[in-house]
Amino acid sequence: MRPQFQDEQPFNPFDFWGGANFRLKVRNVEGYPNYDKSEFDKPSPLFDGDDVKLEQLYHKINPLKEFTDPKTFKTYEELRHKLARVLGVTTSHQATVATQEDDFEVPDAAPAEPVRTPRPEAKVVDVDQEVDDSDPVSYFQELANKARRNMES
Repeated sequence: MRPQFQDEQPFNPFDFWGGANFRLKVRNVEGYPNYDKSEFDKPSPLFDGDDVKLEQLYHKINPLKEFTDPKTFKTYEELRHKLARVLGVTTSHQATVATQEDDFEVPDAAPAEPVRTPRPEAKVVDVDQEVDDSDPVSYFQELANKARRNMES
Protein backbone atom coordinates (compact mmCIF):
# COMPACT_ATOMS: atom_id res chain seq x y z
CA MET A 1 0.00 0.00 0.00
CA ARG A 2 2.97 2.28 0.70
CA PRO A 3 5.94 0.99 -1.30
CA GLN A 4 9.45 1.72 -0.08
CA PHE A 5 10.99 2.00 -3.53
CA GLN A 6 10.11 4.25 -6.48
CA ASP A 7 9.85 1.40 -8.99
CA GLU A 8 7.02 -0.25 -6.98
CA GLN A 9 3.37 0.66 -7.51
CA PRO A 10 1.06 0.98 -4.49
CA PHE A 11 -1.85 -1.50 -4.34
CA ASN A 12 -4.40 -2.84 -1.87
CA PRO A 13 -3.40 -6.48 -1.27
CA PHE A 14 -6.93 -7.33 -0.03
CA ASP A 15 -8.75 -6.14 -3.18
CA PHE A 16 -10.60 -8.97 -5.03
CA TRP A 17 -9.58 -7.70 -8.47
CA GLY A 18 -6.32 -5.81 -7.85
CA GLY A 19 -4.90 -7.61 -4.80
CA ALA A 20 -1.95 -9.94 -4.52
CA ASN A 21 -0.98 -13.22 -2.90
CA PHE A 22 1.41 -13.09 0.04
CA ARG A 23 4.43 -15.39 0.00
CA LEU A 24 5.41 -16.28 3.54
CA LYS A 25 9.13 -17.15 3.59
CA VAL A 26 10.55 -18.48 6.83
CA ARG A 27 14.28 -18.48 7.49
CA ASN A 28 16.22 -19.59 10.54
CA VAL A 29 18.34 -16.66 11.76
CA GLU A 30 20.49 -17.25 14.84
CA GLY A 31 18.19 -20.06 15.97
CA TYR A 32 14.94 -18.08 15.60
CA PRO A 33 12.36 -18.01 12.79
CA ASN A 34 12.62 -14.88 10.66
CA TYR A 35 10.04 -13.72 8.11
CA ASP A 36 11.77 -10.63 6.67
CA LYS A 37 12.06 -12.14 3.17
CA SER A 38 8.26 -12.56 2.86
CA GLU A 39 6.70 -10.53 0.06
CA PHE A 40 3.63 -9.95 -2.10
CA ASP A 41 3.33 -11.33 -5.63
CA LYS A 42 2.41 -9.00 -8.48
CA PRO A 43 -1.22 -7.82 -8.28
CA SER A 44 -3.74 -10.09 -10.02
CA PRO A 45 -7.46 -10.81 -9.69
CA LEU A 46 -8.51 -13.43 -7.16
CA PHE A 47 -9.68 -16.73 -8.76
CA ASP A 48 -8.55 -15.27 -12.12
CA GLY A 49 -11.57 -12.95 -11.98
CA ASP A 50 -14.21 -15.77 -11.82
CA ASP A 51 -17.27 -13.80 -10.62
CA VAL A 52 -19.11 -16.90 -9.34
CA LYS A 53 -16.22 -17.89 -7.05
CA LEU A 54 -15.73 -14.26 -5.97
CA GLU A 55 -19.41 -13.97 -5.04
CA GLN A 56 -19.31 -17.25 -3.09
CA LEU A 57 -16.30 -16.02 -1.15
CA TYR A 58 -17.90 -12.62 -0.55
CA HIS A 59 -20.95 -14.24 1.05
CA LYS A 60 -18.70 -16.26 3.41
CA ILE A 61 -17.05 -13.15 4.84
CA ASN A 62 -17.95 -12.54 8.49
CA PRO A 63 -18.54 -8.97 9.65
CA LEU A 64 -15.91 -7.63 12.07
CA LYS A 65 -17.96 -4.68 13.36
CA GLU A 66 -18.51 -6.33 16.76
CA PHE A 67 -14.73 -6.47 17.27
CA THR A 68 -14.03 -2.92 16.15
CA ASP A 69 -17.03 -1.15 17.71
CA PRO A 70 -15.78 1.53 20.15
CA LYS A 71 -18.52 0.53 22.61
CA THR A 72 -16.66 -2.75 23.26
CA PHE A 73 -13.55 -0.94 24.54
CA LYS A 74 -13.04 0.69 27.94
CA THR A 75 -12.24 4.37 28.11
CA TYR A 76 -8.75 5.61 28.92
CA GLU A 77 -9.92 6.69 32.39
CA GLU A 78 -11.38 3.25 33.15
CA LEU A 79 -8.16 1.54 32.06
CA ARG A 80 -6.00 4.00 34.01
CA HIS A 81 -7.99 3.47 37.21
CA LYS A 82 -7.97 -0.30 36.79
CA LEU A 83 -4.18 -0.27 36.29
CA ALA A 84 -3.74 1.85 39.40
CA ARG A 85 -5.92 -0.59 41.37
CA VAL A 86 -3.97 -3.63 40.13
CA LEU A 87 -0.64 -1.96 40.97
CA GLY A 88 -1.94 -0.98 44.41
CA VAL A 89 -1.66 2.75 43.79
CA THR A 90 -4.96 4.54 44.36
CA THR A 91 -6.27 8.01 45.05
CA SER A 92 -8.19 8.68 48.28
CA HIS A 93 -11.54 8.61 46.44
CA GLN A 94 -10.62 5.39 44.66
CA ALA A 95 -9.62 3.71 47.92
CA THR A 96 -13.28 3.33 48.85
CA VAL A 97 -14.17 2.03 45.39
CA ALA A 98 -11.10 -0.21 44.90
CA THR A 99 -12.47 -2.89 47.20
CA GLN A 100 -14.91 -3.98 44.49
CA GLU A 101 -13.68 -6.85 42.33
CA ASP A 102 -13.96 -5.75 38.70
CA ASP A 103 -16.34 -2.96 37.83
CA PHE A 104 -16.21 0.29 39.74
CA GLU A 105 -17.26 3.87 39.22
CA VAL A 106 -14.66 6.19 37.73
CA PRO A 107 -14.49 9.41 39.77
CA ASP A 108 -15.22 12.65 37.93
CA ALA A 109 -12.24 14.48 39.38
CA ALA A 110 -9.31 12.71 41.01
CA PRO A 111 -7.81 14.32 44.14
CA ALA A 112 -4.43 15.95 43.66
CA GLU A 113 -2.73 13.95 46.44
CA PRO A 114 -2.37 10.19 45.74
CA VAL A 115 -2.70 7.81 48.69
CA ARG A 116 -0.94 4.45 48.76
CA THR A 117 -3.16 1.52 49.72
CA PRO A 118 -1.33 -1.52 51.14
CA ARG A 119 -1.87 -4.82 49.33
CA PRO A 120 -0.88 -7.66 51.64
CA GLU A 121 -1.31 -10.37 48.99
CA ALA A 122 1.31 -8.76 46.71
CA LYS A 123 4.75 -10.36 46.86
CA VAL A 124 7.60 -7.89 46.33
CA VAL A 125 10.34 -9.20 44.07
CA ASP A 126 13.85 -7.79 44.37
CA VAL A 127 14.96 -6.14 41.12
CA ASP A 128 18.36 -7.84 41.24
CA GLN A 129 16.83 -11.24 42.01
CA GLU A 130 16.63 -13.78 39.18
CA VAL A 131 13.06 -14.22 37.99
CA ASP A 132 11.91 -17.53 36.54
CA ASP A 133 10.68 -16.58 33.03
CA SER A 134 8.83 -19.89 32.75
CA ASP A 135 6.50 -18.78 35.58
CA PRO A 136 4.19 -16.09 34.13
CA VAL A 137 2.90 -15.03 37.55
CA SER A 138 6.35 -14.14 38.88
CA TYR A 139 7.25 -12.44 35.59
CA PHE A 140 4.18 -10.18 35.67
CA GLN A 141 4.61 -9.62 39.39
CA GLU A 142 8.12 -8.32 38.68
CA LEU A 143 6.72 -5.98 36.01
CA ALA A 144 4.07 -4.72 38.44
CA ASN A 145 6.68 -4.13 41.15
CA LYS A 146 8.90 -2.17 38.75
CA ALA A 147 5.92 -0.07 37.62
CA ARG A 148 4.92 0.54 41.24
CA ARG A 149 8.45 1.73 42.10
CA ASN A 150 8.48 4.01 39.05
CA MET A 151 5.13 5.53 40.02
CA GLU A 152 6.38 6.14 43.56
CA SER A 153 9.49 7.98 42.41
